[in-house]
Amino acid sequence: MWTEQVSWYSQGNEIASGHEVKGSEIIDLVPTILHLMGLHVPQAMDGKVLQTIFATESAADRQVIYEQAPESITTDYKKDVYSTDEAEKVRKRLSDLGYL
Repeated sequence: MWTEQVSWYSQGNEIASGHEVKGSEIIDLVPTILHLMGLHVPQAMDGKVLQTIFATESAADRQVIYEQAPESITTDYKKDVYSTDEAEKVRKRLSDLGYL
C-alpha cells in the first residue's frame, strides 16, 4: 500500500484559500471528491474526507455522510459465471492467444 505523505496547496470556490493540506494521502482524494459533490461516502472506502480544506460556510463545509454497503451485495465469488461450453470456448481462446 502506498503510504507516502503528501502536501499540496488547495484552491477553488469550495476550498479554503491558501490553505496547505499536510498529512494527506492519495487515497483521500476519492472520498473527498465524493463529499464535495454532495454524495455519500462508502463506509468501507479507504481514505478519509479532507474536511479541513473546505472554505467556511461553503456547501462542502458540512458533516460527512457515510453509507454502508447494501446487504444484497454478495461475497460469494465461487459461482460459475459461464456454462461448461462457454468456459471451454474461453479456455480455447486464451490458449490460442498464448495465455494458457
